[in-house]
Amino acid sequence: MSKMHMREVQKEYGKDKGYVQGYSIIQGFGADEIDPKGGVDSRNKAHDLGLQFAQQVYGENNQAIVVTQCDGKSGLWHNHIISNAVGLDGKSQRGNMTKWTQLAKINDEIALENGLTPLDKDNWQKNKDRKR
Repeated sequence: MSKMHMREVQKEYGKDKGYVQGYSIIQGFGADEIDPKGGVDSRNKAHDLGLQFAQQVYGENNQAIVVTQCDGKSGLWHNHIISNAVGLDGKSQRGNMTKWTQLAKINDEIALENGLTPLDKDNWQKNKDRKR
């Protein structure tokens, strides 16, 4: 359903072909921050952090979906945050909304506000270089 709504916005502004369609971010949490065996409480905490992040980055003008899960090899809670590249005003995401370092800073602020540990600054460059 969310994909359909995002596509409608892209089509409305003629940005459904030949343009970036969306962005995907994975927001992960260590076992010491959100207990992988914590059940519903852990899921809700992880999901709430994802919602806070999406709201702060994308606000009311951009569509975003937050999917929270605890799976994979690590078995740790994480969020998949997918945002429409086209805002409700027809403008494409630009600037800080797409810069990894700015997104990491926002994530760190949310982590600190919620008593969690932000990403070690020394790891920022390692993670940034790994994606290239």
